[in-house]
Amino acid sequence: YRKAHGDAGLTMAARRAPRSLTAGMEALASMLGPGRGIEPKSMLNAAGLAVSGKVFAFEHDGALVLKLPRDHVEGLVASGAGRSFGTPGRIMKEWVAVPTQRPVDQAALAEAALEFVARSIKPAGR
Repeated sequence: YRKAHGDAGLTMAARRAPRSLTAGMEALASMLGPGRGIEPKSMLNAAGLAVSGKVFAFEHDGALVLKLPRDHVEGLVASGAGRSFGTPGRIMKEWVAVPTQRPVDQAALAEAALEFVARSIKPAGR
């Protein structure tokens, strides 16, 4: 993203953040487009993408991990396109791991994750 767009469209926090995104996360941020408040942020020691400080996508063990509505996650898992994601002893019901080698539209899933997380953000002062 930074290579293609520089710092245009990144928040101040993102401009100050370490440039540690993987090539895959850079490409995903670029596909999602500038001016959307996307910033790099880590989750579970992995490089990820966030909006308003909330992570919506990151890479973990060869998979793109996305925050999506529970029914969307269940559908992806049931179809075999993704697998449940969680920490030892706890499944995170709104997170799905999509192996990067699977033939799914990762950009569309990332767009859905971005929109899902953005909708969950409460406006300041409420």
